[in-house]
Parts: sequence; C-alpha cells; structure tokens
Amino acid sequence: MAQSVKGYNRLSSVYAWLEHLAFANTLMRARLSLLPELKSAKEILILGEGDGRFLRQAVSYFAEARFVVLEQSPNMIALAKQRFSSAELERIQFIECDIQTGKEQLKPGFDAIITCFFLDMFNATGICNILETFSPYLKDAGYWYYVDFAETGKGVNRLYQQAYLRLMYWFFAWQTGLETQKLVNPHSLFEALGFRLQGQNDLHFHFLSSRLYQKVN
Repeated sequence: MAQSVKGYNRLSSVYAWLEHLAFANTLMRARLSLLPELKSAKEILILGEGDGRFLRQAVSYFAEARFVVLEQSPNMIALAKQRFSSAELERIQFIECDIQTGKEQLKPGFDAIITCFFLDMFNATGICNILETFSPYLKDAGYWYYVDFAETGKGVNRLYQQAYLRLMYWFFAWQTGLETQKLVNPHSLFEALGFRLQGQNDLHFHFLSSRLYQKVN
C-alpha cells in the first residue's frame, strides 16, 4: 500500500494532463454518460475518486446530495478539496484510507455507489471482494454506477485496446506497484451478487463502458 500511495501522490499533479493527452475529454464523457439516471440519489459513495474532477461535476449536478469519498492518496484529496466552496465541502466527507479498511468508517444507507476507472486496478478476486464488501451499504434497489475500460473491440480496434491496456498496466505497475496486469469484465460478478444491468453506454470504439447496475436482492 505504501508504494501505491506514494505513486498516486507523485502522479496527482499530472494525472489530469496525462488523461487529456491520452483521451482528450473522452474519459470524462464516459464518467458523466449515465449520471442523469441517478438524479434521485441523495446519499452517494464514491470509491477511488482521484483528483476530484468527476466529483466537481457530480456535486454540481446533484444539488442536494451528500457524498462520501474513499481515496487513499492525501495529495489527490487535497487537489479535490480545492475545487469546492466551503458550503459545498459541507456536503462532502473525504476519507483517506485503503479500500480494504474504508468500510470501517461507513454507515449503510447509500442510494448509489460510484466507481470510475477504479475496478480495473483489481483482479477478479479483488473486484468480487469489493462488491461483497460495499454492496451491503446500498439501500434496497440502490445503484452501482460502474465506468471503466472494456476489451470488446474487433480487428484493429481490439489490437488498439490490447496495446493501450498493456501500456497502462505497465505504467501503473511502474509508478504505483500495481500487481494486476489484465482487465476483468465484472459483469458476471455483479450478477452473482444480485445486481441487474439497467443501462449501458459504450464510447471510444467500445473501449469505454458506462454501466448502471441495480441491486435487486
């Protein structure tokens, strides 16, 4: 964990620039793609927010909602806080923690959980553990908003996806000690835990996938 925190602290000041260089504004479009479907949410949990650019949009969109953000990098949290007024910060609780210990500071009752470009850092076992750990904090019929990369292309598109993913995993392994080296499609893991897909939008030649899952049992 120490290497991971140091890595994300080191990347915090250039993270947005690197994202824009690689994808322009496409990743943010994916993050916002199905956000209107959560318009009735009042209590929202975000896992691994990063530097707060998505949170900035979400706080503006959900004018009355309260947010809890789990993020392990103190530098990322500091950058995120700079994006908000004092009044807005009253609606946001930042918890600096590892994903494995974050639940200790949470209470059940969230309308939605959001993971944007976060679950790609875990293997199937890790993703399953995260889903099992945090889904009980959702209300009945609550939503899990998942946004991430997807390896679904064909031909040249698939070659592009595979090349980018190899580069991405190499880079984050170098910078943060990331052990995962392969993208996992978590759809079957969501279904196994009683979630059903309610909406999906794919962008950038089906390389980015925004999905809205609802807890049905």
